[in-house]
Amino acid sequence: MDPRTWDLKRLLAAWEVQLQRGCKDEAEWRRMHTRLYAPPGGPGPRNRGGRARVPAQQGRMTVGEAEAMMARFAAADAMFAR
Repeated sequence: MDPRTWDLKRLLAAWEVQLQRGCKDEAEWRRMHTRLYAPPGGPGPRNRGGRARVPAQQGRMTVGEAEAMMARFAAADAMFAR
């Protein structure tokens, strides 16, 4: 099976199964599942205050933010381009 041919739902379902297998016990999986399906902008590891982060100029990125985003995309793309 080639995961590059899977649709998004199948890919995300496989990813969720891998997350569940990596948990030590059912309680850890429940915590992970709760964080995974929490609405955006809520409290979490990246946003502890419970407020959504809003850039200074809403809808615009700085050059540094754009370069960082492109680096993340390239790293994620490299994982599948074997």
